[in-house]
Amino acid sequence: MTFTIFIPSVTLPYYNGGVQLERNAVYTKLYSKVGLVVMWNGEDAVMVELDSEYTNRTCGLCGDFNGLPVHNEFIHNGEHLYEL
Repeated sequence: MTFTIFIPSVTLPYYNGGVQLERNAVYTKLYSKVGLVVMWNGEDAVMVELDSEYTNRTCGLCGDFNGLPVHNEFIHNGEHLYEL
């Protein structure tokens, strides 16, 4: 399997300059040394994970990563809408 990053194609698994790409049975995963992980199922789902150093410093993702469940858009009236 190959993956394109800004024009050049690479063969997975791939590691260079603090970025690692790998593929498992479900996801293509991008790991970065700055504490970001992006997982893509190759079709219609993307999941982003951030290091705890980004707590209270993000917005625009699913929730704001401040540790308060009431600010998470996947929780409504105290119930999880989607279980990840």
